[in-house]
Amino acid sequence: KSWWKRALLEHAVRMNDDQSHAVLEKLRLLSPWVEPKDVRLAPPAAMALPTDVAAALVVRYVVLQVPAAVTYKQWPVAHWRELVASLVADRGLQVVLTGAASSGDRAAVAAVRDGFDAVRVLDVSGRLELGQVATLLRGAAAYVGGDTSITHLAAAVDIPVIALYGPINPRYFGPWPPSATAEVPYADRGFAQHAGRVVVLQGSMPCVPCDRAGCDDRNDSTSLCLLTMAPDRVVEQIDRIVAARAEGQ
Repeated sequence: KSWWKRALLEHAVRMNDDQSHAVLEKLRLLSPWVEPKDVRLAPPAAMALPTDVAAALVVRYVVLQVPAAVTYKQWPVAHWRELVASLVADRGLQVVLTGAASSGDRAAVAAVRDGFDAVRVLDVSGRLELGQVATLLRGAAAYVGGDTSITHLAAAVDIPVIALYGPINPRYFGPWPPSATAEVPYADRGFAQHAGRVVVLQGSMPCVPCDRAGCDDRNDSTSLCLLTMAPDRVVEQIDRIVAARAEGQ
């Protein structure tokens, strides 16, 4: 038994040493014992939604994760509101807004929801456990979110995902698609990168991705690449997803 204990203690992996994805980097810790060929993330077990939330959902709904943990990953509230208006008024979709119970998350969601019909734009922020969020996502026509944990969860449950990435490199931190092999799914840079049912949108600025904490390199910094990412780009992807679903693809 001592040999594997020594191997475990002595086997070191240098962070991002091979410009790999974070998932593959962590799996390299197991390389003395196994070489994975098919890498899949397992979402948490499904949990029943609150009765009133389940009753309020319509057949076609889109989940939006508006809040981000830090400002430099935050898509502007004005962009979110424009997206919601396009989905609800122009496309007849229901929008479900998710977020944590923190005051910051609730404020961000409230700012987006304000003025919209409460049935067509449903606020479930702070009400769902992670397993319930997984259940909500599994029934969604699509999901839109930034570089957040819920975006990775949405990719894991294998629904159409539109991920809005600013300064952070998706090659290392992009949402891992369920159909991925042990290969990096994304390049450093791409206007719209597809991996399985995930599309990662990035800004067109030459500095993308800078891998800094926004333009000022601090948590409360804005990111010009996200400020200039037009809602029309997201709507275009939603239209593509809805059209594919109508055709049974």
